[in-house]
Amino acid sequence: MRSSIDDELNLAVCALSDAEIASGREAGLQIVCYYRGKKIVDCWAGQGITPQTSFLQMGQRMFIL
Repeated sequence: MRSSIDDELNLAVCALSDAEIASGREAGLQIVCYYRGKKIVDCWAGQGITPQTSFLQMGQRMFIL
């Protein structure tokens, strides 16, 4: 099965995530984006953060394109 993740976009978002961790502004984060029902971005950053890490959701941003 072919992945629906947009490699170029995913790499750009992951680079921004890594920069936030490196700067100390964030300790850990996960970012998942869907477009027309398909996952196009899936990245995580921070020590000990994996795709299965559970976060207490304090806020949510949702944009529908």
